[in-house]
Amino acid sequence: MNDKIDDYGEFNPGDESIIERGNTKAQTYQWVTSLNALGQVDPTVHADTSTYAVFNKDGERVYVAYNYSDAPTTVTFTDGYTVEVAANSFYTNADYDVPPVEQPNPEPGQPEDGDQRDHAHYSVKVTKENNQASVLFAPKATARYVDIHYRLSGGDQQNFRMNETSGEWVHTIQGINDSDDLMYRFTYEREGPQYETEWYTFG
Repeated sequence: MNDKIDDYGEFNPGDESIIERGNTKAQTYQWVTSLNALGQVDPTVHADTSTYAVFNKDGERVYVAYNYSDAPTTVTFTDGYTVEVAANSFYTNADYDVPPVEQPNPEPGQPEDGDQRDHAHYSVKVTKENNQASVLFAPKATARYVDIHYRLSGGDQQNFRMNETSGEWVHTIQGINDSDDLMYRFTYEREGPQYETEWYTFG
């Protein structure tokens, strides 16, 4: 799956070896990682509630139950396992260490002044002339897309997909006055995951 998850351009309906774009990618990845953690579904064990599941992970059973009522309830499985599930809550006996997910989109940092940036994964250059600003984003690895988000003097945030030319991404911001402060950041793809840059300022 990791080999094929980003092969968007080759997608052909009916070819299950390639994952199509859209939410299929997210849903499939969620199921694959969940089943990898919980194990295979064990159809030999049932429960006295419809909202349950039983898995087998390396010979050990993992029990899952959901109580959608407003009061605690006791769930009994056919192999004799019994558990009390709190109101409006999930229960599982799964006991495994799951490493924290690395967040690819950290909260933007404080704005910095300047018109040229050099980052480990990209460089940015902003030039301003005749009431417009030209913003250049140059990733150091091929990017499938780059979006710019900006505000003029604390106004509403504007969001645009940038235009790509020879591996560099450009956007022109119109209607900038000499007194305007431009705050900007980027969302971009890098080798599969999506990342966000910190905020920068120009003006």
